Amino acid sequence: MTLIESGILGAIQGVTEFLPVSSSAHLIVVPHIFHVDQNNVNKLTYDVMLHLGTLIAVLSLYGGRFVQIVLEGLVDYREGFFKNSLLTKLIVATVPAAAGGLVFKDVIENMLRSTNVTVVMLVIVSLVMIVGERIIVGLIERLAILGEPINVNLHPPVDDLVFAVGGDETRLAAIGH
Repeated sequence: MTLIESGILGAIQGVTEFLPVSSSAHLIVVPHIFHVDQNNVNKLTYDVMLHLGTLIAVLSLYGGRFVQIVLEGLVDYREGFFKNSLLTKLIVATVPAAAGGLVFKDVIENMLRSTNVTVVMLVIVSLVMIVGERIIVGLIERLAILGEPINVNLHPPVDDLVFAVGGDETRLAAIGH
Protein backbone atom coordinates (compact mmCIF):
# COMPACT_ATOMS: atom_id res chain seq x y z
CA MET A 1 0.00 0.00 0.00
CA THR A 2 1.40 3.38 -0.97
CA LEU A 3 1.35 6.53 1.11
CA ILE A 4 -1.25 8.09 -1.24
CA GLU A 5 -3.50 5.01 -1.00
CA SER A 6 -3.15 5.12 2.77
CA GLY A 7 -4.10 8.80 2.81
CA ILE A 8 -7.16 8.13 0.65
CA LEU A 9 -8.30 5.34 2.99
CA GLY A 10 -7.75 7.66 5.97
CA ALA A 11 -9.91 10.31 4.30
CA ILE A 12 -12.62 7.72 3.57
CA GLN A 13 -12.51 6.64 7.23
CA GLY A 14 -12.77 10.24 8.41
CA VAL A 15 -15.73 11.05 6.17
CA THR A 16 -17.71 7.83 6.59
CA GLU A 17 -17.27 7.49 10.36
CA PHE A 18 -19.88 10.13 11.10
CA LEU A 19 -22.33 9.27 8.33
CA PRO A 20 -25.04 6.63 8.70
CA VAL A 21 -22.87 4.19 6.77
CA SER A 22 -20.24 1.71 7.88
CA SER A 23 -16.75 3.15 7.81
CA SER A 24 -15.34 -0.34 8.44
CA ALA A 25 -17.19 -1.70 5.43
CA HIS A 26 -15.79 1.04 3.23
CA LEU A 27 -12.28 0.18 4.42
CA ILE A 28 -12.91 -3.37 3.20
CA VAL A 29 -14.67 -2.57 -0.09
CA VAL A 30 -12.68 0.44 -1.40
CA PRO A 31 -9.28 -1.32 -1.54
CA HIS A 32 -10.95 -4.19 -3.39
CA ILE A 33 -12.60 -1.89 -5.94
CA PHE A 34 -9.39 0.02 -6.65
CA HIS A 35 -7.12 -3.04 -6.46
CA VAL A 36 -5.04 -1.64 -3.61
CA ASP A 37 -2.31 -4.11 -2.69
CA GLN A 38 -2.62 -4.61 1.07
CA ASN A 39 -0.26 -7.57 1.34
CA ASN A 40 2.37 -5.46 3.09
CA VAL A 41 0.03 -4.51 6.00
CA ASN A 42 -2.14 -6.37 8.47
CA LYS A 43 -5.60 -5.24 7.35
CA LEU A 44 -7.24 -5.48 10.77
CA THR A 45 -4.38 -3.65 12.51
CA TYR A 46 -4.49 -0.97 9.82
CA ASP A 47 -8.26 -0.53 10.27
CA VAL A 48 -7.83 -0.29 14.05
CA MET A 49 -5.17 2.41 13.60
CA LEU A 50 -7.52 4.39 11.34
CA HIS A 51 -10.26 4.08 13.96
CA LEU A 52 -7.78 5.16 16.65
CA GLY A 53 -7.14 8.28 14.59
CA THR A 54 -10.88 8.91 14.54
CA LEU A 55 -11.05 8.44 18.31
CA ILE A 56 -8.22 10.95 18.81
CA ALA A 57 -10.02 13.46 16.57
CA VAL A 58 -13.28 12.98 18.47
CA LEU A 59 -11.54 13.34 21.83
CA SER A 60 -9.81 16.50 20.70
CA LEU A 61 -13.17 17.96 19.74
CA TYR A 62 -15.47 16.51 22.40
CA GLY A 63 -13.01 15.51 25.15
CA GLY A 64 -14.15 18.29 27.46
CA ARG A 65 -17.77 17.22 27.07
CA PHE A 66 -16.81 13.59 27.76
CA VAL A 67 -15.01 14.57 30.99
CA GLN A 68 -18.08 16.59 31.99
CA ILE A 69 -20.33 13.56 31.40
CA VAL A 70 -18.06 11.34 33.52
CA LEU A 71 -17.92 13.88 36.35
CA GLU A 72 -21.71 14.38 36.25
CA GLY A 73 -22.12 10.60 36.29
CA LEU A 74 -19.94 10.29 39.38
CA VAL A 75 -21.97 13.00 41.11
CA ASP A 76 -25.19 11.24 40.08
CA TYR A 77 -23.83 7.97 41.49
CA ARG A 78 -22.93 9.63 44.80
CA GLU A 79 -26.39 11.24 45.01
CA GLY A 80 -28.27 8.05 44.08
CA PHE A 81 -29.30 9.11 40.56
CA PHE A 82 -26.83 6.94 38.64
CA LYS A 83 -29.67 4.94 37.08
CA ASN A 84 -30.80 8.00 35.08
CA SER A 85 -27.40 9.52 34.28
CA LEU A 86 -26.01 9.89 30.78
CA LEU A 87 -22.86 8.02 31.86
CA THR A 88 -24.98 4.99 32.79
CA LYS A 89 -26.71 5.12 29.41
CA LEU A 90 -23.33 5.22 27.66
CA ILE A 91 -22.04 2.26 29.67
CA VAL A 92 -25.20 0.24 29.06
CA ALA A 93 -25.03 1.01 25.33
CA THR A 94 -21.32 0.15 25.09
CA VAL A 95 -21.03 -3.06 27.12
CA PRO A 96 -23.13 -5.31 24.83
CA ALA A 97 -21.21 -4.20 21.72
CA ALA A 98 -17.85 -4.69 23.42
CA ALA A 99 -18.89 -8.08 24.81
CA GLY A 100 -20.18 -9.18 21.41
CA GLY A 101 -16.93 -8.08 19.79
CA LEU A 102 -14.91 -10.11 22.28
CA VAL A 103 -17.11 -13.22 22.09
CA PHE A 104 -17.38 -13.25 18.29
CA LYS A 105 -13.89 -11.87 17.54
CA ASP A 106 -12.76 -14.88 15.49
CA VAL A 107 -16.00 -15.07 13.50
CA ILE A 108 -15.84 -11.35 12.77
CA GLU A 109 -12.20 -11.46 11.69
CA ASN A 110 -12.39 -14.64 9.63
CA MET A 111 -15.88 -14.63 8.12
CA LEU A 112 -17.45 -11.20 8.25
CA ARG A 113 -14.54 -9.14 6.89
CA SER A 114 -14.76 -10.61 3.41
CA THR A 115 -15.64 -8.27 0.55
CA ASN A 116 -18.65 -10.36 -0.53
CA VAL A 117 -20.23 -10.45 2.93
CA THR A 118 -19.53 -6.74 3.38
CA VAL A 119 -21.18 -5.76 0.10
CA VAL A 120 -24.24 -7.92 0.79
CA MET A 121 -24.61 -6.42 4.27
CA LEU A 122 -24.22 -2.87 2.94
CA VAL A 123 -27.06 -3.53 0.49
CA ILE A 124 -29.29 -5.12 3.15
CA VAL A 125 -28.71 -2.33 5.67
CA SER A 126 -29.30 0.29 2.95
CA LEU A 127 -32.64 -1.31 2.10
CA VAL A 128 -33.63 -1.44 5.78
CA MET A 129 -32.75 2.26 6.14
CA ILE A 130 -34.73 3.21 3.03
CA VAL A 131 -37.78 1.25 4.19
CA GLY A 132 -37.46 2.68 7.71
CA GLU A 133 -37.25 6.23 6.39
CA ARG A 134 -40.33 5.72 4.22
CA ILE A 135 -42.27 4.34 7.17
CA ILE A 136 -41.33 7.33 9.34
CA VAL A 137 -42.09 9.85 6.58
CA GLY A 138 -45.44 8.14 5.94
CA LEU A 139 -46.28 8.28 9.65
CA ILE A 140 -45.39 11.97 9.85
CA GLU A 141 -47.51 12.71 6.77
CA ARG A 142 -50.48 10.82 8.24
CA LEU A 143 -50.18 12.74 11.51
CA ALA A 144 -50.02 16.01 9.58
CA ILE A 145 -53.19 15.10 7.67
CA LEU A 146 -54.95 14.33 10.96
CA GLY A 147 -53.91 17.71 12.29
CA GLU A 148 -51.83 16.21 15.10
CA PRO A 149 -48.95 18.34 16.33
CA ILE A 150 -45.62 17.00 15.09
CA ASN A 151 -42.49 17.50 17.13
CA VAL A 152 -39.62 15.61 15.53
CA ASN A 153 -36.03 16.46 16.40
CA LEU A 154 -33.83 14.47 14.06
CA HIS A 155 -30.85 16.81 14.44
CA PRO A 156 -29.99 17.33 18.12
CA PRO A 157 -27.89 20.31 19.17
CA VAL A 158 -24.14 19.81 19.36
CA ASP A 159 -24.29 19.82 23.16
CA ASP A 160 -26.14 16.50 23.03
CA LEU A 161 -23.46 14.78 20.94
CA VAL A 162 -21.22 12.46 22.89
CA PHE A 163 -19.05 9.59 21.85
CA ALA A 164 -19.32 5.96 22.85
CA VAL A 165 -16.80 3.26 22.11
CA GLY A 166 -18.19 -0.18 21.38
CA GLY A 167 -16.75 -3.15 19.56
CA ASP A 168 -14.31 -1.89 16.95
CA GLU A 169 -16.20 1.29 16.18
CA THR A 170 -16.18 4.77 17.63
CA ARG A 171 -19.59 6.27 17.18
CA LEU A 172 -20.92 9.73 17.64
CA ALA A 173 -24.27 9.11 19.26
CA ALA A 174 -27.03 11.62 19.79
CA ILE A 175 -28.22 11.01 23.31
CA GLY A 176 -30.89 13.22 24.83
CA HIS A 177 -30.80 14.33 28.43
